[in-house]
Order: sequence, then C-alpha cells, then structure tokens
Amino acid sequence: MPCHPSDDCSGCKDIEILDLEVLEATQALERVAQRRRAIVYAQNQKHDRFIQGMPVEIATLILGLDVEQSIATNPSRPLQLAAVCKGWRELALATSSLWSSMACRRQGWPWRFPVDLVELWIERAGRRRMNITVSWDPRKLVGPFLNIPLTRTAGEGLGPLLNIIENHRDAVKHLVLKVPHVSLELLPSGHFQSFQKTTQIGLQLLTFPPHMQEFNKSLRISPTKLVVEGMVVLSECGELLRRCCSVITYCHLRRIVNLSFGPPPPTASLDTIHLLNLQHLHLTLMKSAVTPNFFQPFDTPRLRNLHIHLFSSGPTNSTLSFPPITSFIARLSATLQELSLQFDSVITEAQIVGILSGLPLLVKFYLHIDDDNQDIPPTPTSSALMMKLAETGTNVNAPEFLPRLQDLRVRQVSVPSWSSVADMFTAHSKLDSARPLKTMEISPGRGLTDIWFIDKDSLLRLLVLPANNLKFTIDHPCVLRSSILHHGLDTSLEVLTYYNI
Repeated sequence: MPCHPSDDCSGCKDIEILDLEVLEATQALERVAQRRRAIVYAQNQKHDRFIQGMPVEIATLILGLDVEQSIATNPSRPLQLAAVCKGWRELALATSSLWSSMACRRQGWPWRFPVDLVELWIERAGRRRMNITVSWDPRKLVGPFLNIPLTRTAGEGLGPLLNIIENHRDAVKHLVLKVPHVSLELLPSGHFQSFQKTTQIGLQLLTFPPHMQEFNKSLRISPTKLVVEGMVVLSECGELLRRCCSVITYCHLRRIVNLSFGPPPPTASLDTIHLLNLQHLHLTLMKSAVTPNFFQPFDTPRLRNLHIHLFSSGPTNSTLSFPPITSFIARLSATLQELSLQFDSVITEAQIVGILSGLPLLVKFYLHIDDDNQDIPPTPTSSALMMKLAETGTNVNAPEFLPRLQDLRVRQVSVPSWSSVADMFTAHSKLDSARPLKTMEISPGRGLTDIWFIDKDSLLRLLVLPANNLKFTIDHPCVLRSSILHHGLDTSLEVLTYYNI
C-alpha cells in the first residue's frame, strides 16, 4: 500500500510488526509440527521393534488373541490394530485370521452400511471362511411400532450389502442377520438359499409382520438358528418354526408377550412340527401368551438343551397349567441333557422331582424361582429335591434318579431344612460318590429363607472340604458368615477360602 508524505508512518510500522509476528508464529508452528513428527516416529519405532523382535507366529498370536477378546464389543478392532504403526499394519494385513469375523452395523442417519469396506474386508480374509453378522434395529430410532414405509425406505441401503455377501457366499461360514422383518424383502430373490457351504445361518427377527402366512411364503432364507423377540402371537412363531423345521438346530423365542389388540390370531395348527435337527430350544414367554396346546405339535427327537422361562407383569390368571410343560419334557427323556426352568408361580416339590425322575441323561439342571413379584406367595422349596439327591447319592450302584448329573443350580428358593442341604453335600463330597456331581449352587431367595442361621450340626457338616473336586456354593455369603459367628465356630482358612468368605 503506497504511503503519502503527509500521512503518519505508525500504520506502516504496525503492519510490519504484525507481519513479523505472523512469520515467527508460522515458524513456531512448523517447529511444533516437526517435534510431533519426531515423537510419532519414535513411537512407531517402538512398536516396530516390539513386533520385529519376536517371531512372526508369536506376534500374530498376540494380535489374534486381542481381536478375539474385543471383536464382540468392538467390531472395528482389526482396523485399529492396523492403524497403530507401519509394522503393525503390515502384520495385520498379512494375517487373514484377524479378518475372519465381520460385524456390519447400521450407521446414523441417513441409515447406511459401510458397504465399501465390506468387499475389502472379505479380500483381507483371504481364503478363510468368515463369520458375518448384519445387524440393524430401527426401533431405536423410530420406536417399537415401526413406520413400515419409512423402515422399508431406510432399509434400501441393506440391499447392496446383501448382494456382496451373496456374491461371496462360498466364503461364508456363519451368517447372522439381526434385522426387522421388512429387511428380508431385500434378500435377492431365490439366491439366498444357495449358501451350500455355510455351516450356520442365524436369523434374529426384531419385528414381526402383521400377516404371518404371507411372510412365510415370501421368506427367502432357511435359517439354522432362529431368534424371535417382541410383540408376537406365539402361535405364529410356531408356524415360522414349521417353515424352518427341516434345517433349524437352535431356536430362541425371546420375551414373547401377549398381543391384546387387533383381530384375534388364527387358531394354531396341531399338526406335528417335525424339528428333526433341533438341539437347543430357549423359550422366554409371558405366561398369558402361552396356550396349553403350544407344546403339543413339537416333535424334537434330538433336543439336548431346553430352557423355559415363564414370566408375568403382575398377578394374572394364566391359561397355562404346569402339566403341558411336564408332558413335553417327559417326551425328551431319551435325549435331554440340560434343563433350565425359571418361573414366578407356585411349583410343588412333587412336580420338580417328578420331572427330573424321567430324565436319566440329564447333566445340568437349573431351577430359578422369580420372587420379584410381591403378589405371588413365596412357597416353592428345594428340600424335596435335596433329600432325593442325598438319599440316592450314596448308592453303591448308579442311582436311578439323575445318575449323570454334574451341575446343579437352585436359585431364589426357600431352604426350610439346612439339614437336607448338608446331607446332599456330604453324600456328594466323597471320593466314592455315586453321582458325578461337580458343581452345586444354592441361592436362597430374598425374603424366602425363614432360618437365617444354619443350625450348628448342619453347619459343621458343611464346613468340611470335599474329598473330591466338588465345587459347592451358597450364593448368600452372609448366611454362612453370620452362622459361623452366631455359633462361635473356629473355622480354618482353607474352608473360608473354599466358600469365599
């Protein structure tokens, strides 16, 4: 800017000073940037030396263990390891096992999947067969009652992803889809049933269609693992099982509640559902949603694991009585190895023992009585079961009652007789115990145990280390601790350590 003779020169001098300060600041910024580059280089050198200082097999094993422990909660972990430094990046990209699991999750609005990364991820896995999970739960954004047109429009981005997976179907070992039912309309027509080399196809339906029959006809996937949850008519779940019965090995009907609005559901067919390959069945159902004939059609000749959890939101007159469950379990006597029962209603001791008497192959048994509902009287007890196990645990020959039982867990029940618990512990803590029991856990329920102090005779028998490897737990430490103090017993450190007191 030209100066005029009559002007004061102070303005020019101020500009000159500011220009000098800008230059000094620019130089200072460059020096700081150089220092940062030097520090980053030094850090990278440390990582490089760490990796280069050990055999490649060991370094690969370390990265593999890290990914294995964190991939469930952090699907991008392989990318993070590859971004640490040059050495780690080269190792990560050369280790195909790090990329054998891929979780594709919906990103924020506008909803989209990272499709561009999927192809690259599959390439990095090389020839390794992959575990791929695709998950999208739009209920978090649009609420539990979906706006179907909005969901269908938002789900269009799922199509390209499914096309890529379908094109690489020979590389897929396990495929899990956790999606609303609308998303299944985007499956390539007629092609998604051609995953011949896929060991497991999991389908977790987060929403259910209003017309189940139409959905069954249009379903283009045959899952081996099925999970359904939410507001679903239970009889329609049965029809879905009928649709998938030929290949399904695992089924979990999760927190199925009763639909109290809309037209009444169609009457469920009682024709046999031949679930010939089903091995694991988990049922978490609202009692009012279950009809007495729900279990009648099931033909499960290979079922090994059964979990039944019936819950209610309050005092209700359930249409389900206990005998239908008992008769269903009785049909599994030739195969059932694990049984878990969780109820919030009254179950008699005779019913518990009666169920178990017909299960000679049972290895694990869990009984859990919910006591959160204060309107339900806390009457269930475990004394009959303990007494039965105690009196049959000292037989010279194998007992007829649960001869293979290894794991017993009884939770939230009253313990009216600690003597029966001590009898059972004594019978199964010997080297020549007739039953191969390895784990026994007793968890007294809140407000159910009237006798908070264990009587001295029973306590003395419990405070003895087992001669075998039996792991016995009373999951209520204050009961043991208070009883020891109450009776003034001098207990060894080994026993206190055994009970974690």
